[in-house]
Amino acid sequence: MALDRNFSETHGGLAVLHILQGRPDAAEPEVKRALRLDPKCFSGRFAQSLLLSKSDPAQAQAIVQGIMSSSVIEGERNCRTSCSGRSSGRVLSNRGNDAWSCARRS
Repeated sequence: MALDRNFSETHGGLAVLHILQGRPDAAEPEVKRALRLDPKCFSGRFAQSLLLSKSDPAQAQAIVQGIMSSSVIEGERNCRTSCSGRSSGRVLSNRGNDAWSCARRS
């Protein structure tokens, strides 16, 4: 599977995985890159909230509130924007658990 290094959700997802593996130091650069590529990156903002959950719980909660207030329509618009001009075939998908993501069409 090829990694799209300019797709923000790739880096946000990697950051979440690093955090879940107990490697916050490895997560930090991925969060920074995800949010640099797309300041509204869902997984990047979620990973950021996880990193802040112990040091600044109020800020972490504010990030989660911002994520939760985002609409699926906004996510779809961001997906279309971030996926346009690429090697086409990306769509907004729901994997059945209310987790929407921009994914490559099979």
